[in-house]
Amino acid sequence: MNPMRPLAIGACQLTAALSPLIRDNRVRPSHVIGAYTTAEAHQRLRFMRGEFDTPKELHRFCEIKEWLNPDSPNFKPLASAELSVLEPNSPCCTYFGSYALNRATLIRDFLDALAKISAEAHRATSVWLLQGLLGANEQRKREAAEFLVPLLDDRIEDVDLVRELLLGMYGRKQDFDEFVSSIAEIRDMVPSPMALVVYIHQYLPDGRPLPWPPEHLENTLEAARKLDLPVFNPAEIVASFGVDNAMNEPRTLYREEFAPVVGERLYAFMSEVVASESKALQRPLTAIHTPAAED
Repeated sequence: MNPMRPLAIGACQLTAALSPLIRDNRVRPSHVIGAYTTAEAHQRLRFMRGEFDTPKELHRFCEIKEWLNPDSPNFKPLASAELSVLEPNSPCCTYFGSYALNRATLIRDFLDALAKISAEAHRATSVWLLQGLLGANEQRKREAAEFLVPLLDDRIEDVDLVRELLLGMYGRKQDFDEFVSSIAEIRDMVPSPMALVVYIHQYLPDGRPLPWPPEHLENTLEAARKLDLPVFNPAEIVASFGVDNAMNEPRTLYREEFAPVVGERLYAFMSEVVASESKALQRPLTAIHTPAAED
């Protein structure tokens, strides 16, 4: 059997579920796009379609890799995917100008280094990211940035750019209609059938999902209903397996031994999506009924 070829768009939980399937050569993704928000995913797809030009200095913050460039010899067309799976992690988008930046790259690139300078700097980086960007609180972001900017030195790569990011980035939370519309735009950009994967920020000790923002789980399920998209909800699998067996101690990431369990269920789900699309394409066309024009 040939490996399944999904286009996977999401972050840690989706990639953890796919990893055992990739190791077993049951899945060979056409692309894995690391994105927390639909804004990032939309931007990445536009780049891959040759419709979006991102400044080179921002590529690492947008998670734009060379192999995503349609001019690269390693580029694989979007049409090579059998299906697309989208895991929207959050409606809280982080921008610099019109560019959607990936929060993990900010942590990796300069926030971790700044946080190690002192306890005060550690608090300021947390305020800047969590309250300022993800909480969309411009005042708290600016206060934290004004504390952090004087600390920039040669321990930080591209100090001038980082200074601009600290002062100029901002957060914006999508409302429900924007969230649904952004998913619909992504669906319309990919040529393969699309499905949603629910992201759960954390689990309570009794196994109940704890989404963040609190409405995100419900909104993802409602978006799937509105757009008639199949949806994979790992919360049900975590509950049946037992939260302590499934999740790490903070209950935010899958345990290594649980990843194959959720991966197996995800594989069955994706197989069903591909099979359903195949049946739909094979279904004979029916006559189109056109109501008679009114006099």
